[in-house]
Amino acid sequence: MTPSTPSTQILNYPFPVSQLALFPDHTGTTLQAAQAAGLPVKPFNPNQAIQAWFDPAPADGIYNVLDTTNAAGGYIDQVVVAPAQAAVMNLPGTYAFPAYAPAPCIVTLMEGGMVAGGGDISSDVCLETDAQEIVNEIAPLYPGQTLTAILLGTGVYSYVYAAGELRREYAIKSGAQTIAGNVQALIQAKNAGGVGAPGNWRLVALPGSAYTALTWVPTPQITAAPAGAVTLPVPIRPLGPGEAIVPVTGVLPGSNAFQVVDAAAQRAAIQTQIDALEAELAALPAA
Repeated sequence: MTPSTPSTQILNYPFPVSQLALFPDHTGTTLQAAQAAGLPVKPFNPNQAIQAWFDPAPADGIYNVLDTTNAAGGYIDQVVVAPAQAAVMNLPGTYAFPAYAPAPCIVTLMEGGMVAGGGDISSDVCLETDAQEIVNEIAPLYPGQTLTAILLGTGVYSYVYAAGELRREYAIKSGAQTIAGNVQALIQAKNAGGVGAPGNWRLVALPGSAYTALTWVPTPQITAAPAGAVTLPVPIRPLGPGEAIVPVTGVLPGSNAFQVVDAAAQRAAIQTQIDALEAELAALPAA
């Protein structure tokens, strides 16, 4: 007689609890590698838990996770993660902000109705809305003063812009005082570390002078996780009927190894084997 073959359930169970994961676990992946791979990451936030997974379609923000200390709850707990946080990983490392590269702005320089030159002036021009944004950012450094973005290019020389080009030369003034002669130069300084790189405007004293210079001071990135940083576990799917999470026996203490078993399926498969064996015995001729 051919021995009975164990059921598929017996072959599938037990399995590592990691196979319950709803999303890929990118633990061990650096922020740089994740960014290079096109995964959703952000500059590392040391005030949030390390998160090496992301939910591509976050909804209510409630997730089941493995809790190795919660034996009474079947080693499962729930965490609440805001959808915006769940959608983006939080990994230690250095974030590469996109390089600032304004589009060319090709103009013709006119003098007295005659062409006097021309070329790319993208380093000198910006949108009015961008100029006003800089005004709003630096205004707190000049209390009691009213700063205004002033349109330039109204002298002897003038530019002829391409159709649809909305960028222009702007300065920032407080009354008759010029605060910044070219706003685009400030925009470029702000984006020297990449678009969105954090920092703030300061009035920095010039060495050996009573004057100050409006300066963008970058905020250094925090690239290493603080001591005792918490890691947000990868969410797991709900357990199926009969499934349970149990510690793995026969491993070193403290290894926190857990597996998923299906007691009901195992019992049913074993009973099937017993029934098959009993049928085989019953079919044997009496001794």
